[in-house]
Amino acid sequence: KAASSAERGEFRCVVCEGRAIMPDPTLFHGIAVLIDDDVSKPESGIRTIQAQIEAAGCHVVQMRELPSDASVMNLRGMAFCVLDWNLYGNALREAAGGEEVPATPMLKKQNADAAIAFLKKLKKVCVAPVFIFTNEAPEEVEEALSEHPELSNKQDPSHILVRRKTEVITTGVFPALGEWMEKAPSV
Repeated sequence: KAASSAERGEFRCVVCEGRAIMPDPTLFHGIAVLIDDDVSKPESGIRTIQAQIEAAGCHVVQMRELPSDASVMNLRGMAFCVLDWNLYGNALREAAGGEEVPATPMLKKQNADAAIAFLKKLKKVCVAPVFIFTNEAPEEVEEALSEHPELSNKQDPSHILVRRKTEVITTGVFPALGEWMEKAPSV
């Protein structure tokens, strides 16, 4: 079902005089790239987020894993990226016959290193914002990012927003992005 222009406008925001939020149908419009290992599961949280993005009139490109180094350049025209920090959960569940299995510290580190390397490469080819919506504790992700000044700056929240996926599903994607815009002076 296509959303009406009033419904789409409700999700788009711009920071205006006095730091007030008001609707603007042009922000966060275009192609959104969703990178999440659960993106092919109809009942997953990322699919709820995808539905919210599509209801606002955006097109979505789904990816189950980080793109190869050679294909990062192909993302330069995207409007924004939604990245799940934990890209190993689905593989662990499949290996364990559907049971939740805790990741080893080594696997978590390898995953974080790969995500950080991807974010650095992406920043070299485009200026689109990245929204890390995850089931992990946002503080853990922010701590990992803080070790890389080109990705994290406390004075200017930059182009990366980290939120718990359940929070984004509850409040809505675009209201969460509006809050981020209020706090990011560079936006």
